Amino acid sequence: MSLDRPEPSATFPLLGREEADVFARFAKLVARSADPTGPSSEPPPLQPNWSASLDLIRDVGHRLRETQRRSDQMMRNALEIAQKAVTAMHEAEERAQLAEAEAASASARAQAAESELEAMMRRQREPGEPLITEVDQWLRQAHRQLQQARDARTDL
Repeated sequence: MSLDRPEPSATFPLLGREEADVFARFAKLVARSADPTGPSSEPPPLQPNWSASLDLIRDVGHRLRETQRRSDQMMRNALEIAQKAVTAMHEAEERAQLAEAEAASASARAQAAESELEAMMRRQREPGEPLITEVDQWLRQAHRQLQQARDARTDL
């Protein structure tokens, strides 16, 4: 090893040889940059390239506008999808309410028919009351109409 460069493991005893070497180089670089009398290894200042800078600014502006347009379009699409979903949800809710009302109506009709059937069954069980069924009523009505028709023929 050269005399101006210390042994890396002596400078940083807890690190391995490779890690210590990197840290030693970094320490040397920092020491050189802190020493203003050392040789200047800075490159000469660059001349600004205004046309390339303007092109870069235009390109960035164009990309920003394009990104904004795309994000606006995505937002409009998302809003449209959300509105369709809300509309579909409201329609489904209305259909569910109508179905519920129809079910309640059908249930009420079924209960009324069941009550009527129970009342008729109670009447049939009572011994003193004559049993008149719907068929009996229909037959009696048909018989009366036949008699009226026969009487109307005989009157002619």
